[in-house]
Parts: sequence; structure tokens; C-alpha cells
Amino acid sequence: MSGNDPSTRLGDVMDPCPCLIVLAEDHDLFRGMVKQCLESADGLKVIAEAGDGAALVEILQYCRPHVILMDITMPGMSGLEATRRVKEICPEIKVLILTMHRSPAYLQEALKAGADGYLLKEDTDTQLVEAIRRVMAGEKYLSTHLAPAIPGPAKA
Repeated sequence: MSGNDPSTRLGDVMDPCPCLIVLAEDHDLFRGMVKQCLESADGLKVIAEAGDGAALVEILQYCRPHVILMDITMPGMSGLEATRRVKEICPEIKVLILTMHRSPAYLQEALKAGADGYLLKEDTDTQLVEAIRRVMAGEKYLSTHLAPAIPGPAKA
């Protein structure tokens, strides 16, 4: 089958290999809600969870997800530092920042650290699955509320 065959697209019902996801979020309730949302979507599977950046880096010793959903503000190692570490260890892993921070300074730091996308938590219910699929396709993704902050092709 060629890579252009529609039955092999990520997330397609016929796709035998789901997108493997690790959640890095310190708030248990929010992390549980995100996990529930992801597991109800075709082709997405949460394989591990971390409550801070250090735990995430540890998880990468035995687990290789396709995507990490990363909060910025976590105890110990921040999501920005964890993103840098992830990209050093496994640059092919996609990192999608999932945060409450609207500040362009956080956005710029996240992109500088190697993040493949930046999604506001307030947009989780409407944009999360699309954001994951877009970063898996090699695109940068920004919350629609932030897209005007960055010129060029990185807009959502």
C-alpha cells in the first residue's frame, strides 16, 4: 500500500496502528478529562501519563509515543524544559503544548524549545484531536485564539 492510500491515514478507522500519546499534566482532573476525550477519538491511544517533566523524561526510557501533550507549568521540571529534553532524546516525537498561558512570550519560548504545536486548554474540547492530527502530519499547530500572534504558515 502506498502512503497516499486513504486506508493508511493516521486516525482512520482502518488504521491498525493508533497514534500513541503521553500526557504530561500535573492536574489529575484535567489530565483525566483529556484522556477520556482522546480515548473516545478513533486512532488515538494514551499509553502513559506524567505529573511533571522529570517523570515524563523517565517514561521515555521505556516508552516511545508519537505525541506528547505537555503542560507548561508543572512542579519541578517545567514543560518548556521537558520539551527541550524530549527533543534532545527523541527529536521525532511531536510535542503539543497544552496550556492556559496566552502570553506570546510563552508561545515563543515553547516554539524555541522545539514544540510542534501550542493549544490553549480552553480550546481542548474543540481543537485537541485536530491539533494532534495536524502535528502528526508534520504541520505546526496554534490555537485559533493565538494564530494572529505568529505570522506565516504556523497559523492554525
